[in-house]
Amino acid sequence: MGLMHHADFLEVDRNKDPGSSVSRSVGLLQKIIASSEYDRVCSGFSGFCTGNGFSRGLLLTAHTDYIVPIAVTGFDLTTARRFILNKSSISAVFPDNTGVKSFSGARKEYFSQLFSSHEWSSLDSIYTVSLSVSGPLPLYILCASSKLDDNRSEYITDFSGRSILRISEQISCCTEVLRLMANSCDINQTNDAIASKISGAFTAGMKKTLLKLDLSELFPDEQQLNLDFTLQTLHSAILHHVYRKVGASNIMYQVSAHDIRIALFSSQPIDTEIYKLLLTESLNGLFGTHRVSRILCTFIDTSNSSDTEFKNLILGER
Repeated sequence: MGLMHHADFLEVDRNKDPGSSVSRSVGLLQKIIASSEYDRVCSGFSGFCTGNGFSRGLLLTAHTDYIVPIAVTGFDLTTARRFILNKSSISAVFPDNTGVKSFSGARKEYFSQLFSSHEWSSLDSIYTVSLSVSGPLPLYILCASSKLDDNRSEYITDFSGRSILRISEQISCCTEVLRLMANSCDINQTNDAIASKISGAFTAGMKKTLLKLDLSELFPDEQQLNLDFTLQTLHSAILHHVYRKVGASNIMYQVSAHDIRIALFSSQPIDTEIYKLLLTESLNGLFGTHRVSRILCTFIDTSNSSDTEFKNLILGER
């Protein structure tokens, strides 16, 4: 259920104190938004940075052999894309406990190739923290003071153990969404691989079902999506979760940022409404109903399609 549906139940009773009713409504909406793993991660990271006076920061985790950003505040897109550390650099960059490492002057030259020239020329100091996590994914935060900041006298650079513990507790349990946010590999198979899978399914007499996901309401500005690291991370995380749910025996293909096609093969006809419900519910806990409700799921009739026609539908060529 999306926020608009929730709002239908939040109409203010004119016979009661409107202030208290509005407060309850706002509180409920905040709980709805904060209930997803993705929002817990983002709010925890943002709260840590702003709470310590920093407008520039990176939340990082491990992906394959590297440490990569999964959330960014203040830094430009070039820095967000360029900041990739080899795992062998962990001990040099991050503390091995809940303390803080600082880099300024000549010491910060270690990072010179990881920032855009615009950001690098304005940086004063860099501070790194290792979060205390119980799950399998290590988590790190990097904050930076910059000549471009307006609040340069408000930095808290010793990062109290309480603030580190607070964010550690808030986001370390969100393992699934953290993995998804770190995953940026291409989900598309080659045309030959798609054709081969379709041919095998047709030969085996499998039933075919085609689902289209329309993300245009969730990401209405495709140009902004291409320029915003936070939006790109959210988009990629949603797609990789769906990809995992679709499974290796089926096909998922990204026609565009807004148009996702999913081909399902089964021995018996699929109950499309139940499939949509299960997919939606799996997304809700990770990304929030206020986002998932804006993803449009429709099934395309393929009952009379040949294997070539079905392939063209998957690729968005029909």
